[in-house]
Amino acid sequence: ECHLSKITCDKPGCTAQVIRCEMEEHQKSGPCLTAVLQHSVKEAVAAVEIRFEEKFKKQAKQHEKEMEKLKNESVYEYVSSFCRRWMQRKPDPLFDFVVYRDSHLDDTREENQHIMQRLLVGIPGPKRTVWEGGLYPVMMIWENGIRRPPKCKFVPGLCHINVHYSGTVYASTLQNEIGWHPEIIIEEILFDIQQLLAHPNLSSPKNAAAHYRYTENRGAKYDRLAKICACKYQPTDFQKLAKQNFKSDCLPNVLVDSDSLPRSHHQQVTRRPVEPVVENEGPCSYFPDCRCSCCAWGSSSHWNNRREMRFFFGC
Repeated sequence: ECHLSKITCDKPGCTAQVIRCEMEEHQKSGPCLTAVLQHSVKEAVAAVEIRFEEKFKKQAKQHEKEMEKLKNESVYEYVSSFCRRWMQRKPDPLFDFVVYRDSHLDDTREENQHIMQRLLVGIPGPKRTVWEGGLYPVMMIWENGIRRPPKCKFVPGLCHINVHYSGTVYASTLQNEIGWHPEIIIEEILFDIQQLLAHPNLSSPKNAAAHYRYTENRGAKYDRLAKICACKYQPTDFQKLAKQNFKSDCLPNVLVDSDSLPRSHHQQVTRRPVEPVVENEGPCSYFPDCRCSCCAWGSSSHWNNRREMRFFFGC
């Protein structure tokens, strides 16, 4: 109890040893107040960390639940959902695209596979390019479930730098280790394939002959072959060419609406969307001099702050 004995400061965060008679003066001094303030800050930071950790665990659990749901979802349900979405509202940039679904199992599939594991898609050539005028059949096949990228195949023999001789499309978004993500939707894949026609990836060629023609004489031979393909793959011959090369009978996605009129009737009276003006400030700004339809729709005004196309996600 001696007033000259040293005792430890009782303020939280301060561990100074002070003479008993000087304790009151010490607790009003700068070092003690600084220690108390630092202790308060540490407690506040720890509380915030606990809250964020709890929130992060909750979100991680929700994400895991959604991924498990996505993993368990069958290809049939996934493709069926896309077909319903496509029939109800076709995005403006994909107005000229056509989608067909399989009508039956063929000899190349196993008996336990679902019917709708493949989609036949018509990719129109981008406007104001050498591919304009053609409607190119592409078969989309989900061989490893919906969490893996689908295999997309053109008709074998298409002369394109990023299309193999067998017709397989090589795009970054279709490579599992490069650009694929399970949340990529089918509409985005279709837009990417059309954009690949207008802007091939020269750093990853898969067709040596097409790459040679593209680099020789400023691509004159390549452009000539692309125009020949556009003349060959006319929209009127789409189903014929698809059946010959993919050996699958397909049915158009015709839906009977509430007024008992087929979907084809509504498509005839649907107003064609007005193509936007090229801004060349968005994801397609790699081609500032390009005036193709892909660059027009890919301009910055059509993307939200999450780098998602507004017309695909309803933003």
